[in-house]
Amino acid sequence: MNITVITPKLSIDDVTVTEGDTGMTPATFTVSLSSPAATEVRVDFTTADYPMADDAATSQGPYPDYLPDSGTVVFGPRETSQTIIIDVVGDLVDEQDESFTVMLSNPVNGRSSTMTWRRSALTTSPLPRATRACRPPRPPSSRCP
Repeated sequence: MNITVITPKLSIDDVTVTEGDTGMTPATFTVSLSSPAATEVRVDFTTADYPMADDAATSQGPYPDYLPDSGTVVFGPRETSQTIIIDVVGDLVDEQDESFTVMLSNPVNGRSSTMTWRRSALTTSPLPRATRACRPPRPPSSRCP
């Protein structure tokens, strides 16, 4: 009798969050297994600035876009999903939408490519635009001088 052991495949989802003007906003990534495992499955993760785009978020400098993090995700037997939460830093800096990555590596009892990464898009909150009131008031179709 041959026994075939199926090693589950690891994956991680893409996430989009709105940065906000203050405080922290969680970017919650779901790491999944393609099938339940009979034993514990582990995989390391780390964040990184998105290196292949002009819209790279940064974890460095006076205005970081997110707080860097790393660790190990652990699946107990028969578990198929876990989460990684990365804090996105709100600010009032007028900037374009940005991205960073969460990379998976070193799987134990699970399989993935040599390194799997997922992009997180940070959308910025639009800044309020200044408006000018006409004195004396004018009809809506006319412009202030």
